[in-house]
Amino acid sequence: MVLLAASVYAEAVVLPAEVAETVRVFPEVERLAVPGLVWGVLVVTTFQIAAIACLRLVVLSRTDRKLRASAYKWWRMVVACCGAFTALVVLASASLASMGYLTPGLLIPCVVAVGAVIAAVCLIASRLTRRPRA
Repeated sequence: MVLLAASVYAEAVVLPAEVAETVRVFPEVERLAVPGLVWGVLVVTTFQIAAIACLRLVVLSRTDRKLRASAYKWWRMVVACCGAFTALVVLASASLASMGYLTPGLLIPCVVAVGAVIAAVCLIASRLTRRPRA
């Protein structure tokens, strides 16, 4: 819950301030300010949705040790958020590359995207090896 609250603060306060500061220091990237802000909000939103789905799964698993088939919609939501995050990173990287703005800092979201792909694959593999209760 603390991470969710911190993500809302980051989305509403920190991200716009950091974009404004970056544009102030590097005016040549001003055309990236709005797309960067939109990308940042979308990335944080995918985390928030996945976190809510994970919290729901924790609550469901505490009441019932084996998840019922109806709980898998939350599981699918986490997998979808991992996929959406990865797609956002790929699109942002391709866009920045086409504009000539590739920097070493772009490696960080790429590494996290690889982690999201690994998490999604692990979730899918765990689902394929278990059968839900009716």
